[in-house]
Amino acid sequence: RTDAPRAFRKIRLISARAPALTVGALSSGPKLVPLSADKRSMGKRLDLLFKAVVSDQALNHLYEMRRAARPEGGVRSRRAVAVCLVLVAIAATLLVSAAWVPQDVKTYIKSRNNIAQLEAKDVAWSMTVPGAATRDVPLSEIDAFVAPAGPDSTVHLHVSFASDAFQALTGEKLALVALPRFNYHRAELKFRGVPLRQFFGGERILLTLPIEELKAAPRVEFDVAMTLVASGRNLAGSRDQTGVIVSSQGEFERFRDFFGAKQINGAGAMGDMAKVVLALFCLLLFLIIDSSSESFGLALFMGFEAAAMGIGRGWFPLGYFGIGHVPVITNYCFQMGDFLKLYFLLQMARVSGSSATRWLVIGSLLSVPYGFFMEYASINSFTWTYRIPLTRDTIVGTVGAAFCIRALWVLRKQPLPWRKAALAIAATAATYEVVNSHIAHSDLIRVYPEIRTLFTVFQSICGYLFTLSTFLNISTLENRVRNLTAAKARADEIERELAVGQIVQQALLKPPALPEVVDLTCHHEAALYVSGDTYYAHWDEGRRMLTFLVNDVTGHGVQAALKASACNVLAKTIWEKEGIVGVDIKQGSRLQEYDRMTTRLLVEMNTTPDFNSLVGAEFSPETGDLAVYRSNFTFPILIEPKIALTANMDPVLGELWTIEIVVSKNQELVQRKVRRGAFLLFMSDGFLDSSREVKVFTSYVRRELSSVGPELNCVSLTEIILKWEGFKKRKVVDDRTLLAFQWTQPNGLRSATDPDVWVPVRKIPVA
Repeated sequence: RTDAPRAFRKIRLISARAPALTVGALSSGPKLVPLSADKRSMGKRLDLLFKAVVSDQALNHLYEMRRAARPEGGVRSRRAVAVCLVLVAIAATLLVSAAWVPQDVKTYIKSRNNIAQLEAKDVAWSMTVPGAATRDVPLSEIDAFVAPAGPDSTVHLHVSFASDAFQALTGEKLALVALPRFNYHRAELKFRGVPLRQFFGGERILLTLPIEELKAAPRVEFDVAMTLVASGRNLAGSRDQTGVIVSSQGEFERFRDFFGAKQINGAGAMGDMAKVVLALFCLLLFLIIDSSSESFGLALFMGFEAAAMGIGRGWFPLGYFGIGHVPVITNYCFQMGDFLKLYFLLQMARVSGSSATRWLVIGSLLSVPYGFFMEYASINSFTWTYRIPLTRDTIVGTVGAAFCIRALWVLRKQPLPWRKAALAIAATAATYEVVNSHIAHSDLIRVYPEIRTLFTVFQSICGYLFTLSTFLNISTLENRVRNLTAAKARADEIERELAVGQIVQQALLKPPALPEVVDLTCHHEAALYVSGDTYYAHWDEGRRMLTFLVNDVTGHGVQAALKASACNVLAKTIWEKEGIVGVDIKQGSRLQEYDRMTTRLLVEMNTTPDFNSLVGAEFSPETGDLAVYRSNFTFPILIEPKIALTANMDPVLGELWTIEIVVSKNQELVQRKVRRGAFLLFMSDGFLDSSREVKVFTSYVRRELSSVGPELNCVSLTEIILKWEGFKKRKVVDDRTLLAFQWTQPNGLRSATDPDVWVPVRKIPVA
C-alpha cells in the first residue's frame, strides 16, 4: 500500500472462494431437500419401512434417504475392517484345520501323555431298558439299541473299570473320564449314587473328579440315565467308534480339537465347509475389492455363520473356553449372523441406512444374553428353546425376501437386468434359508437320509446364491468406473469454466477511485463459485456524490450470476453514462430508477415472475446528506460516534458508538444527515434474514464496540462483524455480501496500532 498513488482511496475487497463441485454432485442427480431431518429420525425410517410394503413412494423415499447418507468412499471404515479381520482369522483357521488330515485316533492318543483310551475288554457295561431287567452287555449292543416308538423312554447305563487306568496320568490333580457319544435327548450322570451333572442333545458325557477320589476304590463305577426320543435311529447315531477315554482336562481339550479337525474331513460337512470357504472369500472381497454396504453385509453375516458352525462342530481351537462355553459362543454367532443377514438383505433392497455400526451394537447387546440363556435352558431341560432360532430364521428370511421382491416389483419396468437378477436370487436364497431352518429342526432329518441330503444341499446352495446376488450387484463395476471417469472429466471441465466465470465476475466488480473522505470495504462470498449477489460503487466527481449499493437476485450459482451481471451493467449505464434521458439527478432518484429497470429486466428474463432485492445509498461528503433506498432487502445498520471525532482526542472510556437500524418502508427513499466517522452496513440475507438474528447481531456489535475508540475503520469493523458465531451456526448455504461504508475524518485519523489505516486515499488493485 505504501507505493500506491496518494490521491484516491479504494474499495477493499475480501473474497471467499466457495467449495469446489464434486463428481458426485454432478453425476448422482438431484437430492431430496428434507433428507437431513429424515436421517436424524430413526422413527421416520421405521415408519417408512412399514409403508414401503404397499407404497412405492415410501420405498423410493427410503432409497433416496440411503443414497443421500451413503459415504462416497464406501463403508470400509476402521471399525468395519477390524471386525472383518477378526472373522477372516476365524475362517482361515477353520480352513487350515480342514486342510490338515490328522492321523488315526488311537495312534494320536498313544503319542500323547496324560491321555489313554481303555480297551473294550477293560470296561464293563450294564444296560437297563424299559420293560426289561438289567443285564451286562458289550458296547456294540448298546450302540445298536433303537428307541421304541411312542413316548420318550429312559435307558440306564452302568459303567465300571479298574482304577489302575489312572496310572497313565502323572502330576495331575483332576482326572476326566469321557464316554463315547450317544444319540439321546437328555442325560444325567451319577457317581456313587450322587447326581453330578446333566447333558443335552447328544453331547459327550464327561466325568471330572479329583484323581485321588477316583483311585480310592479298586474300581471306578458310575451311572448314566439317558432319555431317548423315538426317532428310528440307533443309540450310537453316526458317531465314531472311540471308546472310554481317561485324561487330564488340558490334554482332553487338545484331543477335542484334534478330533474336530478329523471330523471336518469326514462326510456330512459339505454344506458347512462351503459356507466357511465362501465366508472367507466374501470377507476378502469386501476388504480388497468392493467397499459397498452390500458386500459388507454379506461378509459380516457369512463370517458370523461360519464361525458359529466351526465352533459348534469343534473345528476351532478354543482352549479352556471350549469346556462348558461352546453353546454361549455358538448361539451368539448364530444370532449375530441372522441379524446381519437381515442387514444384508435390506442393503440389497436398498431401503436401510448403509452404516452397520448400529446393527453390530444392537445385535451384540441382544446376542450375548441370548447365548447365556440358551446354555442355561440346555442345562435346565427347556425343550421349547429350539423355537427361538426357528422363529428368528423365519422372520429374517421372510422379511428380507419380501423387501427384495418388493424392490424387484418397483424396478420391473426399468432397464436394469443385473439389478433385478440380483434381487431375485437374494430373495430365493432367503426363502431357501427359511425352508432349510425348518428342515434342520424337524425329526425327519434324523429318520430319512434323503431329508438330510436335501438339508446339506440347501446348506451349500444358499451360500452360493447369496454370494452370486452380490456379484451381480457389483458386476457392472467396470461400466460404473467408465461412467464415473467420464463424469469426472466433465466435472473438471465445468469446474474450469466456473473458475473462469469467477474471475470474470470479480473483474466486473472492480472498484472505482474514491475521495479521501470516504472508505468502503466489501466482503463477498459465493455459494457456488459465482454469486447472485453483486455490489456497485460510483464516485460522481462533478456532483461530488458517492453511490454504493448491494443487489441480490433470486437463487444462486450460474443462473443467478448471469442475472446479477446484467443488473451490474444496468448500474454502470445509469450512473456512468452521461445524458440519460428521463433520469432525474436528484439525490437518490437514480436508485429508484435502477430498481424499476432491474425488476423489469428480471421479469423479462424469466418465464415466471421474479423480483429484485437491493439496498443502496447516495452520499454527499460535502454536506453529510445520506439518501438510503431499500427494495425487498434487509434494513441497513448505521453506526455513529456519540461525539465529534478529532485527530487529537483523548482515549475514550466506555461506549463511544451508537448502533441504529435504519428502518424504512419498502421501495421508499429515506433522507438524513450523518456525523463524521459514521458507518453504514449493507448485509445480504446470506448473513441475516430475520429480525431475531438482527437483534442478536446488533447486541453483539454493541458489546464489541464498547471498548473501541476513534481508530475504528471499515477493515477492523468488518473483522469484528465476521467473528460473530451466529454466522457459523447458520446451515443455509447462500451467497453472502457485506458492504461497509464510512465518512472519514477530513485530515485522516491515524491509528496507534496501524498508522497506514488513515493515511490519504490510495488506489490499490483488487486481489
